Amino acid sequence: GELEVCDVDNDLFLQNNYYRNEYITRPVETITCREHTAQMNSAEAKKIQEQFKNGDINIISCSTTFEMGIDLGGLNTVFMRNVPPLSSNYAQRAGRAGRRAETSAFILTFCGLSSHDYTYFNNPPQMIRGLVSPPHFVIDNEKILMRHIMATALSMFFREPDHIDDFASVAHFLDEDVADKLMSYISAKPKSLGKIVDNFILKDDYLLNTYGNFKWLDKLKNSQSSIEKMRDGLKKTVKTLNEAEQHARDNREYSLAIGYKTDLQRLDTSNSLISAFTKYNVIPGYGFPVDNVELHIYSYEKQKMDDTYNLSRNLALAISEYAPASEIIVDDKKYTSRYLHLLYNGQTLPSTFYVECEKCHTINTHKDKHYFVPGSKCKYCQSLLSVEGRVKYYLTPIYGFVADKYNKTTRRVKPFKTYASDTYYIGTGLTQSDELNGVISVQEHSDEELLVLNESKFFYCPTCGYTELDKKQLGDKKDIDSKKGHLQYTGKTCSCKSYLQLMHLGYSYKTDIVQINFNNINEMCDYDTALSVLYAFLEGISMAYNIERNDIGGMLYSINPAKPYCLILYDTVPGGAGHVKRLKSNLELYQVLNAALTKVSQDCCSEDASCYNCLRTYSNQRLHKHIKRGLAKSAISKINQKIMEEKESFIISQPDYNFDSVDIVGFI
Repeated sequence: GELEVCDVDNDLFLQNNYYRNEYITRPVETITCREHTAQMNSAEAKKIQEQFKNGDINIISCSTTFEMGIDLGGLNTVFMRNVPPLSSNYAQRAGRAGRRAETSAFILTFCGLSSHDYTYFNNPPQMIRGLVSPPHFVIDNEKILMRHIMATALSMFFREPDHIDDFASVAHFLDEDVADKLMSYISAKPKSLGKIVDNFILKDDYLLNTYGNFKWLDKLKNSQSSIEKMRDGLKKTVKTLNEAEQHARDNREYSLAIGYKTDLQRLDTSNSLISAFTKYNVIPGYGFPVDNVELHIYSYEKQKMDDTYNLSRNLALAISEYAPASEIIVDDKKYTSRYLHLLYNGQTLPSTFYVECEKCHTINTHKDKHYFVPGSKCKYCQSLLSVEGRVKYYLTPIYGFVADKYNKTTRRVKPFKTYASDTYYIGTGLTQSDELNGVISVQEHSDEELLVLNESKFFYCPTCGYTELDKKQLGDKKDIDSKKGHLQYTGKTCSCKSYLQLMHLGYSYKTDIVQINFNNINEMCDYDTALSVLYAFLEGISMAYNIERNDIGGMLYSINPAKPYCLILYDTVPGGAGHVKRLKSNLELYQVLNAALTKVSQDCCSEDASCYNCLRTYSNQRLHKHIKRGLAKSAISKINQKIMEEKESFIISQPDYNFDSVDIVGFI
């Protein structure tokens, strides 16, 4: 409708309006709203909390920092900006209100554009009165156990007087055969180490019988240990960087040679050794947040970095959330990321060159730019790589980012974000077996390498780290206006007078993955179908396991167009949470398939498309035109039907499971 002028005092409708008469005689209250998040330092956060309890602040906008352990007294209203992940989260957040006998509580939850929120919008009691499932953790996960045991062994080893100096650097680790010293130390079975492992880590009877009394040592010796993989991997890295530096010098690319030399020098610190232990999964990565970086805010008044806020992210997230031109709001201020942080002007960041195979669409990477020459072959499908003009490179911003100067005039405009990054498999290569066990084959692969890549076009100043996002898809270089130039984050004019270089942002890491192959499912040879099934699988895992959708990720993999695409699934949390490993159980796999089919069978959108109620998410927005609910529904129905036809070969790990007892009405 349209707004119309009315007489507030004489309009009969307004005179009889309940809310007008209820509030017309009450005093107008001042609204004071503050933000409370983990980005603030603890002193400031505590101060805001006390002001809120005392009534000096009457509205507080907070993250999950208020979810547990805080009593806010007479609080009576809670607004949630989206549906919480689990019923337990909802209960904790809603439970902040109405904690006094004389108060009531009003809880309002807004549903956002996501499959998760739509699901509970259509069935609110499932969230409000839903069962709180206990956390799922597989206690006999050998890899996780061995990582914790190795962390304990390393801690004790480097405390020994003879080995204190061995915790120096990667270079020392390789030159002095520290890996052999460590294995000799462990093989001697020191009593103190055995006691700690048995008494404090392995309290479960089954684990004690399996791993106690140094039985874990046999497991370490009978397989290629992570420490050996780490040593071999580091040797290969050092050799590659040395050769790359020489190639660059031979071709008179001296700035590139300096970059390779800097990469080698970075290995000569104790921090680099900790990073290597986590990268190669020798120790649990979540205990050592070495891959976290910050968006730094420079204080022009103090002429140094401002430590008021803690804007820290894992690199896998930071290369999107903190990428140059991305905007972040903190404490009612909006900052724009503008620089890759360099510890000093002209410092180089780790760079990696890559090219996409035109045949199998995998990403081939190498530290040495001169590795990709005419005649180079894809390491996955062995076809010739088209390298002319197609070799790109990405930087890994290991020191984080720096924000532009705070701009007061734009703080109420919605923050700008670059596209979310994509994840690629860049490991040693996976086989697509011709002989599958029944319809589906599930294989687990350890210590495979994934690449998180933000292929937005950034123009970067190698002198000070100043970076611009190219929104107009310009060429490979961007000339600098010699009159205007650009400023360093300190406010000084940068000395760079040439051009900004085109680059991308990337971060690689090792993790465990699960590969799912399909047999005689011809639909999975079609890209759109396979992609739709992938996202249906991820939704099914989230529903069947009652976990956050963002805790799992996946991608397609195929090196032979004649064979069906296979799915690569992985946990997105550092170190892995064991979610996708549960698919090795055929029963759990079938439950995930049924949950996925339930998701794509609902009448939420056209079957020739998809929506946020079924398969679309923010992170897959660049693929929305390929993701189609009907394709996933048809393919998963066929998979389920073939499973029923070949159930004897499918149910191998569950011989006592009565397959026919499953309620399959509506699925087949």
